[in-house]
Amino acid sequence: MLFYIGSIIIIGSIVFGFIAEGGNILILYQPYAAMIILGSAFGILIISNPQSILKSMWLLIKRLRLGTPYKKFDYLNLMIFMFFFFKYAKTKGSLAIEYDIENPDKSPIFNEFPEILKNREALTFFCDYMRLIVIGFDKSYELENLMQDQIAIRRNHNSEISLALFKLSDALPALGIVAAVLGVINAMASIDAEPAVLGHKIAAALIGTFIGVAASYCAVTPLGSYMEKFSNDESKFLECIKAGFISFINGNPPVIAIEFARQTVPINLKPSFLEVEKAIENHLQYRRMNKDVRQKSAKATR
Repeated sequence: MLFYIGSIIIIGSIVFGFIAEGGNILILYQPYAAMIILGSAFGILIISNPQSILKSMWLLIKRLRLGTPYKKFDYLNLMIFMFFFFKYAKTKGSLAIEYDIENPDKSPIFNEFPEILKNREALTFFCDYMRLIVIGFDKSYELENLMQDQIAIRRNHNSEISLALFKLSDALPALGIVAAVLGVINAMASIDAEPAVLGHKIAAALIGTFIGVAASYCAVTPLGSYMEKFSNDESKFLECIKAGFISFINGNPPVIAIEFARQTVPINLKPSFLEVEKAIENHLQYRRMNKDVRQKSAKATR
């Protein structure tokens, strides 16, 4: 939402400022200059980036309306899930949870937390490393390094998306000059035209420079910066999982493991210890209520 608010403020400031100075807003409408600049920019983006980056960029742009990939509720829900899953694993043993890891969509404990099931990236991250525990790999130091490497790989991939936009931003002012030069060539070809016609052509040429600079510094650069922060926030969610996971592997009880996880949450999203404790208690009551409902339903069908 803030991204769109900021965009509206930028456009409004430019347009209304121009009108307030006595400018004719219609003169800014130069579709062919925009086509030269934006079309060339799109072509540069395609040429200079592999398909995987372009696809990831598009998927990330579609998610920008969220403002942030995770909110306080998401972190709180994650910690509740880890608490009950770790408790379940400690009670049942590593081998007993193999079915849950291999079939999370059919697992009762995963289905208690539909938000976790929907987050395929976090779900895969959690299940992949829990699977290593199931098959007997329990060297926490090596696991921690492996998890951190995977998080770094994702962060680097997302950084490539931001870098692609920053490079495009650097190119846009030059593309604006290209459009302006072509506009000047067109104007010089009509040097014997009426002054009003010639003036319009020169103004159109200068607008090419304006479009290039404005697109660079008012659109693409902020978009790249926004994507960079958005991607970093996604990585922090995985780091929260890693902290809780490693603490549990080191033999700490679930309540300690999720406290380790809580300490990695960004300060503006971090729930308090009491909030986590209360959320766990509420989920316990939810479980008891569901159990009572199932028991009553079973008795009614007999």
